[in-house]
Amino acid sequence: MTMSWALVPVKNLSRSKQRLGDVLCPEEREGLMLAMLQDVLTAISGAAGVQGILLVSRSAQVLAIAGQIGAELFVETAGGS
Repeated sequence: MTMSWALVPVKNLSRSKQRLGDVLCPEEREGLMLAMLQDVLTAISGAAGVQGILLVSRSAQVLAIAGQIGAELFVETAGGS
């Protein structure tokens, strides 16, 4: 079986789920994004054939969640999107 890494880029939380802006306030969209991230990371960490997870973000909240599941972290610089 080939082992692979999962790459998970996460953009700035304040810009997440903007299409839901008509029905959710910014704090609700951020909470939704964090809950979805937790679900995705949990699913990836339990997937067969995944050797590791590399998460790319500049958000301290996102990096903390990823660190809890043992993902490798790449802190995006301010010049990124």
